Amino acid sequence: MLKAIFAQENQAACLRKAQEVAEFLRKTKLGGAVKTLEEGIVETLTYTNYPSQHWLRIRTNNGIERINREIRRPPMQWAASRTATAR
Repeated sequence: MLKAIFAQENQAACLRKAQEVAEFLRKTKLGGAVKTLEEGIVETLTYTNYPSQHWLRIRTNNGIERINREIRRPPMQWAASRTATAR
């Protein structure tokens, strides 16, 4: 549901989708989630001020996300990447 907010084409569409998600969360009585969403959505969507071809790089430029991707890789790829970087 939250991923749908970030899958929109532009900032206005993202904000509209965020409002839809907030309304859904209100109906399901998740007030804390609504408060968090409404307080942080503008800051979270700051990357949409840049050209869309840059969005993925800006949005995922997070060290923790990179580490999580590394952890999810199969063990054989770990060994291959260590060998390649050791040379």
